[in-house]
Amino acid sequence: MIDKDKLDALAELKEANSADALSLREENQNLHQRLQGFETDLDVQRSMLNTTLLEKDKIQKSLSEQKDHVHEAEKGSAELKATLDMVRAASDGRDEGAREALEQHAIQLQGKIEQGRERLAKRTEVGSILKQCDGDNDESFSSLNPLCFNDFSNDSDFDAAYQEAECGDQGSPTPTASSSGQ
Repeated sequence: MIDKDKLDALAELKEANSADALSLREENQNLHQRLQGFETDLDVQRSMLNTTLLEKDKIQKSLSEQKDHVHEAEKGSAELKATLDMVRAASDGRDEGAREALEQHAIQLQGKIEQGRERLAKRTEVGSILKQCDGDNDESFSSLNPLCFNDFSNDSDFDAAYQEAECGDQGSPTPTASSSGQ
């Protein structure tokens, strides 16, 4: 009888152990499913964060460009006011040197207009290069000089980079020693 009691107790322990093991397996499986759900949620949140950061960068760039335009407009407005003051002074005869100053100012403005036209022509040339490359495969970009694709914050940066860039007969930039290793 003692052996039968021991066998019954052992059988009960085996059943309890099996039930516990089954319960632990189910709990483990549930935890793995939750972990996979959390990983999926994390991936979605990372993707959303990346998208948000990219959008933020676009907005900051747009804001910076708008500030530059406002600054240029204010600068142009101040120059226009100065020109109007010179014209008024010259027409009223208040200032004897006003007519000469007005002529000097007109020459300066003509120089600025010419510089603006040159920058516009350069930008148009770079834009046409980009349009030619649009639709081509990525290999076509490997021969292009990266200076022609930089985002320049002002015209002097653009002018300096354009002067440094070596362009071929067809207007497409050729690689320099520094860009060919990239």
